[in-house]
Amino acid sequence: MSGFSDEEREQIRTELIEAGREQLLTVGPDRTRVIDVTEPVGIAKPTFYRFFDSKEELYLEIYRQEIESFTDRLRADLAERDDPREQLEQFFHSHVEFYEENPYMQQAFSQNHPRDAIRGVSPEKLEETRQDLFDGGLPLIEAVQERSNGPISDLDPTTVYRLLKPIILLISDHQASSRDYYEDVRDVSISMLVRGLVLEE
Repeated sequence: MSGFSDEEREQIRTELIEAGREQLLTVGPDRTRVIDVTEPVGIAKPTFYRFFDSKEELYLEIYRQEIESFTDRLRADLAERDDPREQLEQFFHSHVEFYEENPYMQQAFSQNHPRDAIRGVSPEKLEETRQDLFDGGLPLIEAVQERSNGPISDLDPTTVYRLLKPIILLISDHQASSRDYYEDVRDVSISMLVRGLVLEE
């Protein structure tokens, strides 16, 4: 990337991400313009596209960093637990709480569909990011599988990870509705899921 040293490129990229974070929380993805991100950094709008293909790709990077940070915290939390059933239940509950409480995830789910916030990202980039996130979370599931004697021990860890999806989608339904059954459905869903995957001693 001519015109910038490696150190300058890294600094500009970091500042673009921070400016994007601010815009996401302040006005949301739809109302943010590229110039709103470049002005605080002190670069011209065309220069933005030397770092990201679109503002949606910038958002994807923000979401990816948030999820990586969450995965690191979850890994440390699960390491303190010995019982595989407790570990798996914590795994599911922590993911749901993360999507419920993290302001950037809330911003994504405030769209009609979570993917709307990153609709401009290429399928290839989405798949690459999705695989990176799986690679971070799958070892946590594999550690539970190694210490379990239930059905979970015979499943592909990716399949177990994807069992989160219908629970996470409950969040969208909850945010779009004033009904108050959400927490009960969420907790029962996780409890039944874990009970079916891990046998009690």
